[in-house]
Amino acid sequence: MSTYYKSRIGYIIEDFQDKKFDFETIRKEVLDKLNEISHKQVFWKTLKELSMTLTITSPDVAALMAYPKIKSHEFTATVEDVANRVKNSITIVADKIAHTINYYSHLKRNISLQHEIKYTEDDLDNSQRIDILTMNFIANNLGIKDVIAFYNLCDLNEFCFAKSVKIEFHAIKKGTTKAVSIISSDLKKKELTEVQNFLTVEDSKILQHPAFFKILKNYMFPEGYRSRAEITLDIAQESLIPKKRRTIVYDSGRKAKFHEVLTNITPFTRYLQIIKENNISGIYLSVRSTNEEILYLVIDIDVPSVFFKMFPKQIVWDLVLNFADALKPIVSRLGLPAFKINYSGSKGIHIYWALEPQAISDFEKRVNLPELSSSSIPGMRTLKREKISSINDAFKFTKTLLQAILLHTVYQGKIKIPQDIIQKLKVYHPYQIFRLSPDSKNCISILLDTSSQAKGVFRLFSPHPSSRRVSIPLSNFNTEGVVLEKYRNYQNVLNDAKIENVLEQFEKNEIDLYL
Repeated sequence: MSTYYKSRIGYIIEDFQDKKFDFETIRKEVLDKLNEISHKQVFWKTLKELSMTLTITSPDVAALMAYPKIKSHEFTATVEDVANRVKNSITIVADKIAHTINYYSHLKRNISLQHEIKYTEDDLDNSQRIDILTMNFIANNLGIKDVIAFYNLCDLNEFCFAKSVKIEFHAIKKGTTKAVSIISSDLKKKELTEVQNFLTVEDSKILQHPAFFKILKNYMFPEGYRSRAEITLDIAQESLIPKKRRTIVYDSGRKAKFHEVLTNITPFTRYLQIIKENNISGIYLSVRSTNEEILYLVIDIDVPSVFFKMFPKQIVWDLVLNFADALKPIVSRLGLPAFKINYSGSKGIHIYWALEPQAISDFEKRVNLPELSSSSIPGMRTLKREKISSINDAFKFTKTLLQAILLHTVYQGKIKIPQDIIQKLKVYHPYQIFRLSPDSKNCISILLDTSSQAKGVFRLFSPHPSSRRVSIPLSNFNTEGVVLEKYRNYQNVLNDAKIENVLEQFEKNEIDLYL
């Protein structure tokens, strides 16, 4: 496939993603129905199991045919590409759900999954694929929250290319095999703005405040550094998810990267003009400087939405903060400075360190110095030849370092697991609910993500593109590594992270926590 075609299919796919199936409305209907049943205790106790069936027919050939930008000679290839995207996404989520069920003994005993594939016609070249996902839940041993949690896992972005999505719930009473229909509904495809909130230009009020400008410069130009941090931006789009960009337009058409235009002496008025003219709604700070020095170490603790659906939000928040508490003494014993903790703006926290200049130097630059070229240090020549070695790259090295610290914390740290989680999942060790790999098939486990160290960015006190909540600090410079008592209450975090409340802090110049 040519680069030209890949680029074109990318634009086509982007256009189709302005709509999605409305899972949320049906979720509320299902929740109301199940709650109604559960309140009828006599009936609820007679239930043997609940079944959920999701039927996806794809792709939406009629919509593709009506799309004016697809040229006739591109149509077949486009349909195949779109069909594969839906097929692959369903296969991946089915595999992940199956893996998660089998991983936890309690779920394995009480949930089953079947994935069936059919076609609308015998001639596969002219047919549409029908994927049928059926999950059965033992009613006595599982709650409504568990059912809804697995329902939410099936809300995939790739379904925007599907022709139809149908959801059915049935109840089976004890002693019978007859399934009684609870709900059967064809999901409606709606505009994104009807089913999802997005960052808008209005949400950039935080970035336009003088207090934020002061905070940005504090992090972008840390004292003692010879260069600035790289910056990535969220660019607001009408009715769409913000786009990630580094390049801005300024001075009537000139283009450059944001961190090339903004300097330590840039006046606020010029910065404000750039923010407004480029519709910037979010700012991400890089862990690296423009001269390839490491400025920050970052760990992103990301809680999957299914976890928040299965357990009370405060219980999940307690677990996340318990991990941060367990990490602190281990980091201290290793001689690293105390870390800061931020709310991510969504469902987790960011843990990060600011490093002194040259705290971690690039080893490859050192071993390639002329005076060391004939060194007899054991293994030196091997390390120089082994380009994939993490010791050859400072950023790979710090990622490896952080992963080692996280593994030690998970296996040897004193992480307190709330009793609610232990009882429901029947877990007895933290390694059963934490993971380091973003590619893990476990849908429930909490990701301890160090990829920011390679990808290079973390959100700098700006609104999250989906939740529209601000990434706020949870610890201050006097209590680094320790969450403020106020923020051990999850509701307090959600309230203080609202855009209007952060702006109120800025107006009062209460920004010590941010600096």
